[in-house]
Amino acid sequence: MKAAFAVLSLFVAALPVSSFAEETSHPMSQHPAVLVKRQQANAQYDYTAQFYPHPAWLYLETDRHEMGDHPAVIVARRAAEAKAATAQAEAASAALRLAAKPSVQQ
Repeated sequence: MKAAFAVLSLFVAALPVSSFAEETSHPMSQHPAVLVKRQQANAQYDYTAQFYPHPAWLYLETDRHEMGDHPAVIVARRAAEAKAATAQAEAASAALRLAAKPSVQQ
């Protein structure tokens, strides 16, 4: 067992360590992070890298979207409904007044 360990350790020590090392494209140069930062500083602005759509973006829908009425139409409709409600209340009030009058019996 000790002999196998000794042979194995001699074999490992004889292997060149540089063969396992990663080849670098910048021997004795600056750190890769410094190189990347310099490249980013020299790069032109990329308009497609960050695209923020407008909040009122139009989206396609599968069904038809019903549009609301124009505000003037809504106001006119509410005025007509209020006028009709007032006329109905006056008619009901008149009917109650007629019903409350004592009738003259002959």
